[in-house]
Amino acid sequence: MDISVSKYLSPGSSRTRANHSIKFLPLSTSTSYYRHSFFPSIIATWNNLPASIAESPDLVSFKRGLATTRF
Repeated sequence: MDISVSKYLSPGSSRTRANHSIKFLPLSTSTSYYRHSFFPSIIATWNNLPASIAESPDLVSFKRGLATTRF
């Protein structure tokens, strides 16, 4: 079962620092407990990916890009 991206994530604006076109707005959190959990923290990680990885045409090239790139 797929997760509905539009239900949980909002597209990023041009003001975010991501260098690719598939970016998301960070979630606002009221507690540090939630802020450092997986879901909110992974948005920052995703937005910092290089365009060559984030815009990969398929899962195989996405995984290959992650395995060969240092962050």
